[in-house]
Amino acid sequence: MGYNTMNDIINKLISLSKIFKDGYTVELNNGTINQYSSTDKPYIVSYLTLIEVRQDKTLYNNIQRIPNNCIIGAWLDTDTNIYYIELNKVFKSKRYALKIAKKFSQKAIYDNKHGVVIWT
Repeated sequence: MGYNTMNDIINKLISLSKIFKDGYTVELNNGTINQYSSTDKPYIVSYLTLIEVRQDKTLYNNIQRIPNNCIIGAWLDTDTNIYYIELNKVFKSKRYALKIAKKFSQKAIYDNKHGVVIWT
């Protein structure tokens, strides 16, 4: 399904956060959002927060930086109850993914192949 405007994409990402409350990973290709399912590059690292969905408001931090083709992930921080929608990088190497995660001060990476969080 294609989306005509950046607002349509943003609204879809936020609506996905209400459906997939624990998180999700999608691939954006020229306005089309699909589930990211590659096992070739299973290690996912967030590097830029786009949107924060809070109970009382939604903060649009870096939405002007959403490229036409990218991986976007979302996750719920259970300590703060803030749902983060972020730009992601994907890697084949777990070791390299952990190195990049530390560079961007991330608490964890996600192993898409095994469905587990790996803490840094």
